[in-house]
This record gives sequence, C-alpha cells and structure tokens, in this order.
Amino acid sequence: MKKRNALISVYNKEGIVDFARALVELGFNIISSGGTAKKLLEEGVPVIDAQEITGMPPILSHRVVTLHPAIHAGLLAEDTPEHRAELEKYNFPWIDLVCVDFYPLYETIRQGGSFKDVVEKTDIGGPTMVRSAVKGGRIVICEFGRRGQLLEWLKKGEPKSNVFKQYLCAVAECEVGNYVSISGAYRDSIASGSV
Repeated sequence: MKKRNALISVYNKEGIVDFARALVELGFNIISSGGTAKKLLEEGVPVIDAQEITGMPPILSHRVVTLHPAIHAGLLAEDTPEHRAELEKYNFPWIDLVCVDFYPLYETIRQGGSFKDVVEKTDIGGPTMVRSAVKGGRIVICEFGRRGQLLEWLKKGEPKSNVFKQYLCAVAECEVGNYVSISGAYRDSIASGSV
C-alpha cells in the first residue's frame, strides 16, 4: 500500500514527537520544516524536509517556507486523473494530512508586545496551509487536544470518513477565523488610538 504524506509544522512542539511517531506507524511519510523538522529528526522520527519538495531554502528571514506551489498544489489538488497527472508532471507530492498550529499572536498582544512583536507573531503559513487543506478536503488538525481523537479514528480505519474530515475542517476553519479576528481587532485598536 502506498504511503500517505502528512505535513507537520507547529510552533508549540509539545507532544508532536509522539504524534508524528504514531503517524509513521500508521504508514505516513512526514513532511516538515524548520524547528519542527529539527525536533523530529533529533528524536529519531524520519522527516522529508519541505526544502526537498520546494527546491528552495526558507527566505525572507524564514517568512517564506511552505508558501510554495509544491506544497499548496499537494493540498489543493482534487482526486482526479487530471490533477494527479499534473502533480506528477511537476513532481509535487499529494499531501493527505496537515497538522499545524499558529504563532502565539493573542499571547503576544495580551503581554503588551510591541507592534513589531505582534507583526512577527502574525502567522501566515499556518492559516494558509489550513485553508488549502480544507478546500482540498484533506485531513486537517490545528488543535493539540484533537490529536488523540484523530489517531484513534485513523487506527479504526477512518469510519464515516467524509463526516469526520468535514468536522475537522470546520473546527480548523473556525480556528483560522478566530485567529484572523484577533489580528483585525488589534489593528482596529491601533487605528482608533487605543494601543
């Protein structure tokens, strides 16, 4: 059976090694980058670095890593002969699962971080990967507390697959919406002079 691909990129590394190991045991390749890839490799989890897929190193002080067609095509492609052939033409992998979290924007604002601090903790790659994964109908998770539930579902053979995947997608979209609303409220407070 062909291995599936899981893209893991998290700011908070708590529990990520055990989660990645469990995915490997379930037959997934792990794609990762930066600090997440380093952490997993240090703990003996095999990782395909995102650079191997994109053909590019991180650029702009690590602001651009996964924002690349090789990643997002693998998330957005539909399961059709045409899309599969196009991925193969460009040697882009089909990505089945995305596990990300977001930079701690709310915590930075709450702790009185400077505008520059807040800008640096405004995540772009994470929410973008989530939205691509949702649109592509992939398995997507961005909440630490749901990882165990996801692993149990995978181990059980993915019952009611479409229903559960839509549930995860809905949760992830809400997480992105909440995250973006925090950023919007912060910028509104600057515009109104309250920060």
